[in-house]
Amino acid sequence: MKRINLIPPEFASGKKALVESGLLMQAVIGAVVLVVIMALIAIYSTISLNYGKQKKQAVDEKLSHISAQIEEAESTKQSSADQLKNIEDRIVVLRKKREQLARLDVTRTQWSQILSEFKQSLPDRAWADKLILETSKCQVFGGTYSNADVSKFIANLNESEYFSNATFVRTESNTVNKESVIFFEISFELKNI
Repeated sequence: MKRINLIPPEFASGKKALVESGLLMQAVIGAVVLVVIMALIAIYSTISLNYGKQKKQAVDEKLSHISAQIEEAESTKQSSADQLKNIEDRIVVLRKKREQLARLDVTRTQWSQILSEFKQSLPDRAWADKLILETSKCQVFGGTYSNADVSKFIANLNESEYFSNATFVRTESNTVNKESVIFFEISFELKNI
């Protein structure tokens, strides 16, 4: 005898009722879908986590590279600042030296001009054997062929812008190569020295 179940499957109970109503199949499919969704979520999380780690590592590398560049720029900046300070110090020293040279140039004795003026004061037929230039008293020893040249020499020295108070110290007549020569000694002073 066969049993016929007249109870609708929705109201049935037990394992057989679950199979007959399709609820077991729905539960299995639901569980499989849930496991697949959880697996997909786990895979997605792992991929996202790995991608985040890679991105963090790339950002860390960029950050360390930028930090190295900043440190290099800071050292270059410090080096440049030191060089600038050194240059500024040298400029100050050079300005002081230039000022000192300008002061020295004003007070410097122009010996080349003094000697040139002395040469121009010496008459054509006279010569100087010895010249002593000192700030207090100067002397010249030389010779000529006439007393007029000695007088002209003294007058030229007194009219010069570099010499003053030119006077005879002594003269001496002598003969050189059968010519009469006058040897002289003249003293004078330097002006503005």
